[in-house]
Amino acid sequence: MILYNSVYEVEITEITKLELTTFKYDKIFDYMKLIDSEFSKIWNIFINKSNMILVAHMSAPCSCILHESELIILLDGYIVILDLNTYEMTAIDDFKNHGCFFAIYEYDEGYIIHGELEIIKLSNDFKIEWSFSGSDIFVRADGTECFRIIDDKVEVRCWDGLEVLLDIKGKVIKETYNK
Repeated sequence: MILYNSVYEVEITEITKLELTTFKYDKIFDYMKLIDSEFSKIWNIFINKSNMILVAHMSAPCSCILHESELIILLDGYIVILDLNTYEMTAIDDFKNHGCFFAIYEYDEGYIIHGELEIIKLSNDFKIEWSFSGSDIFVRADGTECFRIIDDKVEVRCWDGLEVLLDIKGKVIKETYNK
């Protein structure tokens, strides 16, 4: 994955433990102390000639936002904020409630997180503003898209066929059931 703005270009790739032994890196961030675990993923973050290593739980997909001089990384149950000026990393895990989390998006002067069991709206300082849980998981067996942001609304689809449209405040606008 490559992200860029007018100042930074960031490339994020998954690497193996064997590759880690041959990598030259400037800093390693292992928030959950998983570096020696069989159940970890290792991400190389290359920023303007510097390598950072980030270790996460094996189930964690990597979803990122490049916001000004911060790289905001969602790794399942926590968010890592990497300051691109100082290369300092901070982890936030106050929002984790239930299930796995797949992606983070900028939304309404903050962020929205698409999870397996809930949708969470965070303020720009990562405090929970609202959350929404459906009737089942936000995944479909047929692989159809289960989460979309449309203008200032969020559309989610549950495993059991429930489709919900939420407004900017997390309130249900419309519910339909399509099997």
